Amino acid sequence: AMLSLILRRSAASQTGRRSYVALILGAPGGGKGTISKWLVRDFGFDHISTGDILRTNVEQGTDLGRKADGYLRSGTLVPDDIVVSLVADQVASA
Repeated sequence: AMLSLILRRSAASQTGRRSYVALILGAPGGGKGTISKWLVRDFGFDHISTGDILRTNVEQGTDLGRKADGYLRSGTLVPDDIVVSLVADQVASA
């Protein structure tokens, strides 16, 4: 399975320290969750999983969760606008 890890060093954060962003992409079962656990454990990264966010919103019956549910049940990709909205909500609440 292909796994892609992209690290980007951002400009100085509000604390004056540099921060890093890791974007981990890969097929289901490709090790994204394992790599993410290591980054959280070893480097203190925050972890956002679009799959976890989608499942939680479907289970909670949110508006976006109900919109995403039809796509998930049919096995098609959830449109970007829904996923981006879910991730933005998650980031805003963190």
